Amino acid sequence: NEVSPIFSLLQNFYRTAIYNYTHFDYDGESWPLTTKRDVYMAGLSGSYAFGYYPNSRTNVNFGVRENLTWQKFNERDSYEDFDPFVSSRTDLFLNLYYYFSPQLRLAAEGNLGYRYSGQENIDYSRWTGNFVLTLTYSLF
Repeated sequence: NEVSPIFSLLQNFYRTAIYNYTHFDYDGESWPLTTKRDVYMAGLSGSYAFGYYPNSRTNVNFGVRENLTWQKFNERDSYEDFDPFVSSRTDLFLNLYYYFSPQLRLAAEGNLGYRYSGQENIDYSRWTGNFVLTLTYSLF
């Protein structure tokens, strides 16, 4: 993670991560899989954002996130190998915070994203989005 000031009201920050290579071994007894399956996954993620701080009560963060995942699996019962595929998740996000007092805060958080899956025969590609408005009062 890295945060650096551009000037006193605007800062930028980024984050990167490499996921560990993961292997899952399904025994064929657990739902929803009825066959034995080996699943291999590796991933890479990153984000870049700006934070705007016009005064001590208000801050706005906006940026982009990207997650890339490589997957491969095979059915051990049928000895069938499936082609590996890459999936992607890209999000644009905007977070607004306003502090009425040290105890009372209003937060508005939203994102718009696109999910892509390169898996054959199944199309998981779609647009997603959400918006959350929160009013928080802290007793302590």
